[in-house]
Amino acid sequence: MNFLDSNATPIDIFTDKADLRPYIAVLPTIALDNLYPPDKPSERMAYFMRLTDKQDLSHPDMADPRELNAIIWFSVRGDTPMPGIARLPAFELMTAGLKPDGKEDKKGDDE
Repeated sequence: MNFLDSNATPIDIFTDKADLRPYIAVLPTIALDNLYPPDKPSERMAYFMRLTDKQDLSHPDMADPRELNAIIWFSVRGDTPMPGIARLPAFELMTAGLKPDGKEDKKGDDE
């Protein structure tokens, strides 16, 4: 539990008496062919399908998180531009002087 959880107002949703009235479930309306790609995917859809195939999903946390976010964004929002990364202002101060991920120093080790 974190600070927000421990200081949150308790949710008072439970009662002493059960509500045994019958109900009718509202099922979501989803097309039955929703899980299958179209016969001729668009160029963008084909790109994201290839990108999905390249992800290592055999183990937790092995997929590239930025690519996976882009894939999920496209699957839900289509060609709507993906928003930038939101960070707290302190992030820049905390990471000052660190090397960015994936960009190693190409200078020799003898310095």
